[in-house]
Parts: sequence; structure tokens; C-alpha cells
Amino acid sequence: MHQGAVAHVLADHLWATGAEPRQNVDLPRQLKDVVSRALSGKTLSPRVLGLFIAAFAMDDHTSSQLWRSLLGDRRDHDQHPPDEHQPAQHRTRQHRSDQRRPDQLSASGHRR
Repeated sequence: MHQGAVAHVLADHLWATGAEPRQNVDLPRQLKDVVSRALSGKTLSPRVLGLFIAAFAMDDHTSSQLWRSLLGDRRDHDQHPPDEHQPAQHRTRQHRSDQRRPDQLSASGHRR
């Protein structure tokens, strides 16, 4: 898999959602290290996994499998951490259970 191409897909997603300004033309280059670490298996944070899932428009089944692989049995796979680069409406749809259980949310609105 070509890391530069993957970085461009992630950058396109971030630009399209407004998470990064289009003027940041160096974004694909800035994401290459993140992509390299993720694809090599060295480092994959929940934030980066969320970005991959959103940018590549992965279906719910695939998304659930990936979250389970990353988080193991520590959490319900449908209650993964929100990604700061996902559009708010996407985060809201995915985290309805967070809205019903405020006792499990920190002051910032993220799951503890």
C-alpha cells in the first residue's frame, strides 16, 4: 500500500470536513508519519483509527471489527472514542449511547 496515497485520502477527508483548512497544502506530507506508523502496526491510536474509518467510509461491520481489534474487550465496540476529525453529525450518530449515559462522560463530553 502506498503511504503517500493513504495520506492524501486522509488529508482529503480532513479538508472536506473542514477539520483542516485547505490552505494547509502540506497536510498529506504531515500525515505520512502517522500513516506509516499505523500501517506498520507500530502505533494506532483511537483518534487515528477513527480518521481511517471515516476517510475510507468503512461500513459498520468493518468498523466494529477494527474497534474490537484495537480496544479488545475493554469497551463495547460501538462506543469507541469520538474522533476530533469526524464531522459532529457523524460523531453524534455513532455515540447515541453516550448521550443517554452522562454519568460515564467527562466534563469535555468524552467517555472516561
